[in-house]
Order: sequence, then C-alpha cells, then structure tokens
Amino acid sequence: MGYKKANRVTLTGGFTTTNPNDATNYYFGTVPAASLTTVDTTYQFIIPYDGIIEGVQLYTNATAAGTNENWEWNIRKNATTNYSIGTVGIADNMRVWNTYAGTFTPIPVNKSDAILLHTLTPNWVTNPTGVKGICLIYLVG
Repeated sequence: MGYKKANRVTLTGGFTTTNPNDATNYYFGTVPAASLTTVDTTYQFIIPYDGIIEGVQLYTNATAAGTNENWEWNIRKNATTNYSIGTVGIADNMRVWNTYAGTFTPIPVNKSDAILLHTLTPNWVTNPTGVKGICLIYLVG
C-alpha cells in the first residue's frame, strides 16, 4: 500500500516601518521591504498547490505602542474574502496574532489563489507609530 506524503510550506512576509492611520484598510504580502499598502493586489502570495492554510502567526512591533483598541487581522483570499486570524486589544509595543492560541477554521486554498494579510485599523485614541510586522502562514496540501 502506498501513501501520499503531504506537502508543507511556510509562506513568510512582512512590512517595514509604517504609521497606520485610523479606520484604514491595509494589506501586506511577500515583500518585507515594503510598507503596508492600501491596494489589495500588491505583493500577493500565490498558493503553490491545493491545500489548506492550517495556521497563521503575525507579529508586529511598534516604536510607540498606542492605545489598546481591538485590532483585527485577516487572510484576504483572491481580493474578495476575508478570514479572521484574530483580534488583539492591548497597548504594547509587541502584538502577536497566533491562530494556534485560539479557535481558527482552516482556510481551503487552490493552486494559484492569491492571498494577502489585511486589516481595517481601529479608531485609536493614540495611534501606534513605527510599526513593523512579519507573518508566517502554514500551508499543507
């Protein structure tokens, strides 16, 4: 009897120093040297095979933390559908969104799907500044 070995890959991306505005849609993807963008088709990850996204870890670090409003991030698939990876509501320079720490529904993906990280920033009392980020997206197929 044979078996098929699962493909596993970790997609990595990030963004450089950004001062996010209130109530603004931002996106990032594969190019860590780029700032957050307001265009949802820039620097997309292209999925290499059919499978599922089984987890996501996102880390941001800020020069100044800002206040503790709830801040949600999503996986945005094919510029149409958002899948939440969680909400963090702390006033800390380091914020972490980790799908393994809570409930997360795996996201089905097909070869050639395009994904990005997406956020609609909250209306902060005091905005964080000097924010940089990195993500790890775990794909199995």
